Amino acid sequence: MYYPTKESVAYDYSRFDRRQRVKTAVEGEQARSPKTVRRTAKRHPFPVFEMLVFLGVVVVCMGIISSFMKVTVLSDQESTLKKELAELTGEQTALRAQQEKLFNLAMIEERAQTDLQMFQFDRSQTEYVSLTNDDEIVVNRDTDSKSVVLTGIVKSFNVVMEYLS
Repeated sequence: MYYPTKESVAYDYSRFDRRQRVKTAVEGEQARSPKTVRRTAKRHPFPVFEMLVFLGVVVVCMGIISSFMKVTVLSDQESTLKKELAELTGEQTALRAQQEKLFNLAMIEERAQTDLQMFQFDRSQTEYVSLTNDDEIVVNRDTDSKSVVLTGIVKSFNVVMEYLS
């Protein structure tokens, strides 16, 4: 649509045209001024809807950014825990090797023989005794306290000797 301005009025040759329909068209255009067009600017019928859509998009974007932040934090924690697991696995391996060294039966046997002068029991050292008579149990009731103490010492000595042999 054509609207005359100060610059275009000088070149508007339709003013000099004598035909009636051209004159009525030019006069109709002059009656509608650009100010009137500006006043009747078209308004959007749903501004609230646009605002809600905008807010929805903002909320979704914030949710996406928040989830990316959480993923980043969890990935960092995962890498830290993996490093710690690797260190603890190495420490566990070292402790197991040390345990195997300490509880090795060959090492224990060697230490018992060298330091403690202990030797392994051999089958040839076993003596078997056969009794032809039936077994009888006789309880000796000594009331003398000196003999009870002496009997206890003898029993303890026999237990130690039996352990050492």
